[in-house]
Amino acid sequence: MRGAWVVLALAGLAFGLVGCEGDDGDAVSLDGTSWVLESMDGEPVLDGSEITVSFTASEVSGSGGCNLYGGMYELDGDEITIGDELTATLRACVEEERMTQESAYLRALASAQGVRLEGDVLEIETEDGVLRYRRAS
Repeated sequence: MRGAWVVLALAGLAFGLVGCEGDDGDAVSLDGTSWVLESMDGEPVLDGSEITVSFTASEVSGSGGCNLYGGMYELDGDEITIGDELTATLRACVEEERMTQESAYLRALASAQGVRLEGDVLEIETEDGVLRYRRAS
């Protein structure tokens, strides 16, 4: 008799877990949003530069501060993959610091792994740190 209770308890637990699968209540959606970069791994962007990112259902694009960039992305829950296939225009920045910042940003964005969205703040976790954005107005 005791074994029957264990089986019923395990069946109830399994049913409860199956019922939770596919719950998209916490799913992140970036489609139709635009953002302005505030910091890369805690370091603020250079004064006077604006780095942006915008998302459609499957594409990412924006300005690296000197050049425009774009590519594809995939979002699965709070995991994001952008990958190495970002393309960018080939304008040179007048200031070398901006070019260095843009290169570091594009490398970081290409290594995106996770995403957190809370109100007007978007954080993208990369291999080397966090890209922190505020919602574009």
